[in-house]
Parts: sequence; C-alpha cells; structure tokens
Amino acid sequence: MLTLSILIFLLAYVGLRFWLASKYNKKYNMLILFGSGGHTYEMLMALRNYDFQQKCQNIYFMHSFADTQEPLRVAKFIEDNKIALPKVEWITIHRSRKVKQSYLSSIITTLKATLHTFLILLRFRDLDIFITNGPGTCIPVVIVLIAQYLLFIRKRCKILFIESWCRVENLSLSGKLLYWVSDKFVVNWESLSKKYKRATFVVQQLNCWMSCDIYILLNQIKKQLMFKNSFQSGFLSILYSIGSKPLQIWDKQIKNGHIKRITDQDIQSSVLEIMGTNVSTNFITAPADPKETLGIKLPFLVMIIKNLKKYFTFEVQVLDDKNVRRRFRASNYQSTTRVKPFICTMPMRLDEGWNQIQFNLSDFTRRAYGTNYIETLRVQIHANCRIRRIYFSDRLYSEEELPPEFKLFLPIQKQG
Repeated sequence: MLTLSILIFLLAYVGLRFWLASKYNKKYNMLILFGSGGHTYEMLMALRNYDFQQKCQNIYFMHSFADTQEPLRVAKFIEDNKIALPKVEWITIHRSRKVKQSYLSSIITTLKATLHTFLILLRFRDLDIFITNGPGTCIPVVIVLIAQYLLFIRKRCKILFIESWCRVENLSLSGKLLYWVSDKFVVNWESLSKKYKRATFVVQQLNCWMSCDIYILLNQIKKQLMFKNSFQSGFLSILYSIGSKPLQIWDKQIKNGHIKRITDQDIQSSVLEIMGTNVSTNFITAPADPKETLGIKLPFLVMIIKNLKKYFTFEVQVLDDKNVRRRFRASNYQSTTRVKPFICTMPMRLDEGWNQIQFNLSDFTRRAYGTNYIETLRVQIHANCRIRRIYFSDRLYSEEELPPEFKLFLPIQKQG
C-alpha cells in the first residue's frame, strides 16, 4: 500500500511538472495591429526588446489597406534593430474610419470593415493573443475575435490593449470602447491608473507586460522622478503645442507679456507663443515643481521654434558624471561663448521663420567641462518665440526618418 501511494505521488508530481512546463514554456500565436503614424511608432518601441524567438510560434502583423507605408516602416525597424522573428505573415484589412471622417458615416464603414475582418480571420483560428495600441482599426478586430469565440468558431484569444503615451488624463475613444473587454489594459501614466481602476500602470516595454506567462503583468513600477524610470529610446516629447494640455508639466512666469496658444498662419496650426518686454521675466520651466527633475537620459534636445525677430533665450540644466549640475544657456543676442564652473552661455543664430534647434547635450558637456552627460534635469524657454514641439531623442533623425507627428510639414532649417 505504501509503495502504491509513493508511486501515485511520483506520477502526480511528474505530471504537475510537465503541466507547468507546458503552460509557462508554451509558444504563442500572436496578432499585432499596426496603425498609421504614431501608433506604429509606439508599437515598435514596445516590441523592440521582446524575445519573439523564445515566446512566439507564429506572428501575424496586421494593417489596413490605407496604411501602405506601415509594412515598410516595420521591416526597416526590424532590420535596423536586428530583431529575430519566427514566421511572420502580414494581414491586410479595411480601415473602420478615415482621418477627419464624421462619426455618423463611420458607422457604415465600421460595419463593412467588421464583415471583411470576420471573413479574413476565419483563416487564423489559432491566435492566442491580440495586441493593439488603439488605432480605430482595432475595433472591428476585437468585435470579430469575441464574436467568433461566442459562435464556437475559434478558441478564446486574449486582448492586450496598450494606451498611447500621449493619453495622460483621459482614454482614447478606442480605449474607452475596449476598456471592459480587454484582458489586460495598460496605461503609461499613473494618473490614468488612478482614474481607471482596471488599468495597469507599467513604465516598461513588452518584455515586462508579457514575461513568463503572456497573460500576467509582472514588475509593475511606480513612477518617481518624472521620466526617470520610463523606457527612453527614440523620441520623448515634453511639449506639443496641439496637445490637449501642452503645459501640463510646465510652470509659467509672466510679467509684462503673455504665454498663450495661438494659430500660426505659416503652418495653419496651433502653437505656443511666449512674448514679453523682458526675456528674463517671461518663461516656462519643466518640470513645474522645483523639487522635481526630468531625469531624461536621451542626449539630443530638439526644439521646433519660430523666430519672431526679437530677443530669445533658453536654458537647459544637466547632471554630469561628477554629480555636478551644469547649465547651458543659448541666446540670439549674445556674440561669444563663456564657460564658467556651473553655467555655459553661448550665441545662437536663428533663420527667418521656423527653425529646428538641435542641441547635443552630451557633446556640449564634454567640450565645456570635460565630463560625461548623465541626464537632463530642467528645461527653461524664455520669450520671445513660438513653439511647435520640444522633445528629446537618442540620436539625430533626418526629416524622412521622423514620425509624421514630429514634423512641422514645412522645410525646416537646421541649426547646430
């Protein structure tokens, strides 16, 4: 009897080990949707470090007929970053809503897209997980996946929704529609996770979201110093003039001047204007709280600025490898460069109209102080100028490489 009990125990133990191994070492069939423009860029950033060879059996990339450039962008990104992939197949579907299309007319196009997607996905019944970051095309896909499961046409496909980085206070329309049906709903800002209780705040990329078991979120990280713990690669925007709240992380100081959003006639779009009789008393500073720091490690500061033919200056504070805070101040009214222990002032030339100012913080820190750049602590922009966007990048990108939302849509004169 004892021998039989031991034998049963050993068989149960071995069976459990095999079951756990099959569960956690299973390779998944993954469907990833690429939307237009910024959606594709954010998804590529999320996919950059994921071990597809180890975790995936088949990968299906999906895009709409209208997004003809997305496969080329994805292929170039995969090649440039040397991402190893198993078998990949592209799936093309109809878009549910075109840019600037009215919501009323989009009902019909969404129904057509849903029917087309239903027929297409009948060929792919082995999907384990669907990943999307919110382009409108994702709505028909989710409807079809759920409908086919309820009709016993396919096994259950888990849905991972990753909200866009630009959504700070409210969810996107796609996010609101899929909030209750997603198996995992990931947001990139802690403020959203507090407002939407089902959302999970994760400042990590896909490896964190899908490590070990693809359906379990691990290592959720609390945000500390602004961008300190966030994944930093490619582009990191700190001001976008057409955003819902462009100055959300900025503090304003105004005396005999104004800081307001206006429409620039040259680009026919909203921009932020900083004007004042004295440049030193009219400015914006990020972060707004003087006790906080940005913690941005990307070495290139890029600003799309319009020359108003008045005095203009900006200042950046960085931390070097000697743990010393250094300031760099550039002005269009200064003629010589002066290096002091804690501040370096330098001249700046702006061409007429819109300019793209590219500031290599790593190079300036090394040349001015002989030390290595660690991170950016603060940014301060003074009067007089108009601002389209301020962002950091890991390298200098050509106009062709920039995502559409980072372009001015004008020929830009580059400044060193």
